[in-house]
Amino acid sequence: MRHRSRTNSRHEENRELLAEYREANPWCEFPPSICGRKHDATELHHISQGGVRYDLLSNIIHLCGEAHRWCHANPVDGKLICLGVKSGKGELFEHEFNTASVRNLEWYVDCAEPVHPAAVAAQQSMKGT
Repeated sequence: MRHRSRTNSRHEENRELLAEYREANPWCEFPPSICGRKHDATELHHISQGGVRYDLLSNIIHLCGEAHRWCHANPVDGKLICLGVKSGKGELFEHEFNTASVRNLEWYVDCAEPVHPAAVAAQQSMKGT
């Protein structure tokens, strides 16, 4: 039997949602300023993992490998950029995201201190300014 780490556990796997999302979003959803150009998306990223990965529309984004690694290397900026993308697509629902996240959406919008210009812009767009 294969052991699954706690950090790679899912609350409830929603294979149908994940398959539909991959099919509907074949290109990396991250800004080309990070990856350099438009790429095929190869990896589904859970934006927030509070010890458990929740398969919810507000918490998943389809990325290329480079963008996925960048998100994990730059967690605050990565989350803000992903949240900005989801917000722009109308796929960010506060209650749903807060279910999946240790920090609530309001913290990312009002308190996070992004460094990357794309993360700063995403945060500002979610503030409505």
